[in-house]
Amino acid sequence: MVTDNGYPKGLLRVPTVAMEDWISQHEAARILGISVGRIGMLISTGHLAPAHSPTGEAGVTKISLREEADWRKSATIFGKMHRILKDSIKFL
Repeated sequence: MVTDNGYPKGLLRVPTVAMEDWISQHEAARILGISVGRIGMLISTGHLAPAHSPTGEAGVTKISLREEADWRKSATIFGKMHRILKDSIKFL
């Protein structure tokens, strides 16, 4: 069961946020310079917060996107390697 282009019901609790606090997954991918598939990975590992728009569309919160963009700009190579290791363990 999927709401019109939204996240599947029952798998996770996804809040509905105001349009000014929401951004689509495609736009988030464009801003971060990654694929939409990577946005899904960032959501599943907790680095981006999923959110529905008032119209029920799937996306992420602008706050989590801003935090991710800031982290990517300032993270050291050690920090990036640590994240890769930690995220890999989450999928095991």
